[in-house]
Amino acid sequence: VWLHIAEPGRALYLLQLLAPTGFLALLGLPELLLAAPGLATNLLADHFSQPQIYYQYTVPVLPFVAVAAVAGLDRLRRLLGERRGWKILGIAVLAPAIVAFAVDNPFTTQAEWLPAPLAQLPNADAVHRALAIVPPGASVVTTNAYAPHLAQREGLHIIGIPAQRDPPPDPDVVFINLYDQRYMVCDQYEQYFRGLDPDGYGVIFRDAGLIVVQKDAGSNEQFQDFVTDWTDCAG
Repeated sequence: VWLHIAEPGRALYLLQLLAPTGFLALLGLPELLLAAPGLATNLLADHFSQPQIYYQYTVPVLPFVAVAAVAGLDRLRRLLGERRGWKILGIAVLAPAIVAFAVDNPFTTQAEWLPAPLAQLPNADAVHRALAIVPPGASVVTTNAYAPHLAQREGLHIIGIPAQRDPPPDPDVVFINLYDQRYMVCDQYEQYFRGLDPDGYGVIFRDAGLIVVQKDAGSNEQFQDFVTDWTDCAG
């Protein structure tokens, strides 16, 4: 367990949580302990995204870190009495907070494992056109980056990272951007498509790396050609 927690990425997670407070949160240790359940869950998790400040898993931790920082500053004030040192230190906390914001913020930085806005994709136009033709009531299999754009439906299944369960063997629609290999590599795409019923699906959209296949619709001939003559994700 200790070796798991001591991994460099998890140490960085703690640093990113505490550095913006100038580590004053450590002086508010009793209050900081309220964050222990959330911290323990994230630090012990095998899921790569949990010990990351970029995801929702850190939300239950942040309020207690902020409260601990305020409590830590108050303890520092009482420790130093009426001297101005605690005020100077309190103002000095702004420096690490500003640096932390400059390093990690949603406006100027984009972690490579986070879903990029569709506008940043090289085939963004094809993605938008493909999304527009997916039937609203159809169950869909797709990857993590496109799930939010297909979420208003009863059946939505994510393949690749972070898949929580195996997708159904016969979804209504499969929506894949072959050029996007952040969550699945090309061989995994091929394996998934070859696992579908070759006689049950047809291509309803294929352009610029985007392929959308639908059960009992579209061109079955194109689908069989696509699977048989696999082009190594060339689209």
